[in-house]
Amino acid sequence: MPEIGEIRRGDELGKKDESHRFQWLACLDCGKARWLLLKNGKPTTKVCIPCRRIATRSPWKQKTAEGYIRARIYPGDFFYPMADKYGRVMEHRLVMARRLGRCLWPFPIEVVDHKDGITSHNEIENLALTTNSIHVSLHRQRDVRDGIDPFHGKGYRRKEEVKIGGEA
Repeated sequence: MPEIGEIRRGDELGKKDESHRFQWLACLDCGKARWLLLKNGKPTTKVCIPCRRIATRSPWKQKTAEGYIRARIYPGDFFYPMADKYGRVMEHRLVMARRLGRCLWPFPIEVVDHKDGITSHNEIENLALTTNSIHVSLHRQRDVRDGIDPFHGKGYRRKEEVKIGGEA
C-alpha cells in the first residue's frame, strides 16, 4: 500500500498515461486515498470524482418557469416522502410541512396557497393550507376582482366597454 504523498510514473501504475506522474493523496472531502494526476508538479484536483459530482450537482434551489422555487432534499430527511423521484419538492410546500411538523398530502388533497399571489414569496405568513376546491374558488374571486378572465387567464373588459361595430 502506498504512503500519502508518494509519487510514481504512470507506467509503474499500469496507466495509459505512461509518462505522466501521479501522487497518492487523500480526498479533502471524504478522506479516501487514490492516485492523482500531477501537472507542473501540482495535483490537478484535491477531491475525488464522487465528491466532485456531489459538489457540482444542480443547485439546492431552482426557480421553475412558473416562478415557484423547487428545493432539493435528501434521503434521511423527515420530509423526503414529499419529494419527487429526483429528491425535489416545492419550497412553499416544504415550508408549510415544517411549520406543521408533518408531511403534506399530495397536491389535490392539500394545497398551499400564496396569499399575495407571488409564487416565490415563501414566508410562512404568506402561505395558507387549503383544499383544491377552496384554492380554485379563491383564485376565481381574485381573478374577477383583478379583471382577469377566470376561464382563459387573460385580462378582459366588461361588455359595455368593448366597441362593437364601431360603437362605444
